[in-house]
Amino acid sequence: RAVAAEARLLHLESGLLAAHSQVADMHAEAAEAGACKSMHVTQLEEQIAKEKLKMQTVLEEKWALEIRVSAIASQVAADLEERTNDVNDERQQECVRVEKRATSLQVE
Repeated sequence: RAVAAEARLLHLESGLLAAHSQVADMHAEAAEAGACKSMHVTQLEEQIAKEKLKMQTVLEEKWALEIRVSAIASQVAADLEERTNDVNDERQQECVRVEKRATSLQVE
C-alpha cells in the first residue's frame, strides 16, 4: 500500500509539475505576445510622430507660401495703383494739351 501510495504521489507530483510547466509556458507566451503588441504600439507611435512632423513641415511651408503670396499681392496692388496714377496723370496732361490747343484755335 505504501508503495502504491508513493507511486500515486509521484504521479500527482508529475502532473502538478506538468501543470506548472504549462502555466509557465502560457505566461511566457503571454509575455511574448505582450512584447510583440508593445513593440507594434511603439512602431505605431513612432509612425504617428513622423506623420505629425511631416504635417508640421507642410504647415510651415504653407504659412511661408501664404506670406509670399500676400507680399506679392501687396506689390501687385502697389504697382497697379502706381500705374493707375501714371495713366491718370497722362490723361490729365493730355486734357491740358487739348484745352490749350482748343483755346489757341479759338483765338485764331
